[in-house]
Amino acid sequence: MSGKQDTGRNRQPWFAPKRVGYGLRPTTWQGWAVIVAAVVVIVVVATLV
Repeated sequence: MSGKQDTGRNRQPWFAPKRVGYGLRPTTWQGWAVIVAAVVVIVVVATLV
């Protein structure tokens, strides 16, 4: 270990504002993973109802 702690200041945000319109868009693979997980949850809940 280098002894340095990651304070989170160098991390890229998972979502950024859209250039046109309202809302956010994913900018990293973590953001895309959140989108995929949300879609999976919605599909599973919809099939159970």
